[in-house]
Amino acid sequence: MSEGGFLMSLRHNLRIKRLKECANGSGAILDYGCGNGSFVRRAATVLSGVEFVGFEIGSHSKVTRPADRVTIVEGSPADLFEILPPCQVVIMNHVIEHLPDPFAVISALAEKLLPGGHFDGQTPNAVSLEHRIFGRRWSGFHAPRHTAIFSIAGLRTLLERARFESIRIQGAFNPAGYAVSFASALHSDGKGVIPRHGLKWLAFVAAAAAALPVDVWSGAPGIIDFRARKKAAA
Repeated sequence: MSEGGFLMSLRHNLRIKRLKECANGSGAILDYGCGNGSFVRRAATVLSGVEFVGFEIGSHSKVTRPADRVTIVEGSPADLFEILPPCQVVIMNHVIEHLPDPFAVISALAEKLLPGGHFDGQTPNAVSLEHRIFGRRWSGFHAPRHTAIFSIAGLRTLLERARFESIRIQGAFNPAGYAVSFASALHSDGKGVIPRHGLKWLAFVAAAAAALPVDVWSGAPGIIDFRARKKAAA
């Protein structure tokens, strides 16, 4: 899972494949909650001619340009909006569940999307089979970092309120979710650290990948992809 490692490269490639499906116009691509910016740096090497912006919350305002066509903004959302150009795509990969006020943030980001632009992301599903199986040890809780965990219906309602259309929500492949749930189940007291490296972690990931068919067939996936489009100008 380290930067440059096999699993992280696999995740980046899956995200880039998904991004190519909706990145076909002018405007920048924003990764809201970009972490260390490794994904936008990787994506910029694949999608030529596109400006990428990454944002990560921080206590101090800082703007860096670690690669050609890549800008990383650390600080508050206000720091981001001060320099953010019009966007063709806004990405939130496991970020929406961390926001204290998702509707306010998404509505503000929608204003920066060009007509016909896409809002795309991934998040845990509150009404999943995984949640029912693992209960309070479900990976989606991730307390106290996760503040709002959506069901499919709740997420659709949120996007409709933000005036998006062509909303698509479907199960996603992300074995890290089940892997954390499996690891959490071994902590009888509900406490402890789950190192995401080494052979033990790879065993959890392998078990999670093996559980994927059951997750898909259940109709209640643990992780969901979502995509919505801003209404085109009349």
